[in-house]
Amino acid sequence: MQRVEADADEGDYARLAPDVPKLIRAVSDWAAERPIVAEVILFGDRLRASRHNLAPVQIAVRYDDRRMVDGFDDWIEQLRTNFTDLSTRLSEPVTVLTPDCKADWDMATRGTEIPAFSTHKVRLVLLQTARPAYPAPAAHRLSRLWQALHW
Repeated sequence: MQRVEADADEGDYARLAPDVPKLIRAVSDWAAERPIVAEVILFGDRLRASRHNLAPVQIAVRYDDRRMVDGFDDWIEQLRTNFTDLSTRLSEPVTVLTPDCKADWDMATRGTEIPAFSTHKVRLVLLQTARPAYPAPAAHRLSRLWQALHW
């Protein structure tokens, strides 16, 4: 994940929804109450100023294996209820990823972190939406090359 320093391009901040600081505070409070939570990454369309109102808050949550004994029951309850406690706190739906969702987890952590909006456990990550996350498959690239050579 890239980090954008405090003197970052103003475009990164201008693209954020106005209530992002409120979201980060609420998620930070939720994470602080749970010793088992090691890291929370906020990402997705909900954070953007041009977002659709129906976009859920997307977060990736990594837990601390060493604290599994202390927080196991709470963690299981969060999973069982699909993080209803967090959704209620935010008054919005949430979509939660954990590291076992490998491909989605990698996508969520591949963006640009904005440290000015990060807290002890919570990180804000903007994903690149202008270009695809992966290059076109090799077969597609070859067919385009073949077309260019044969036109």
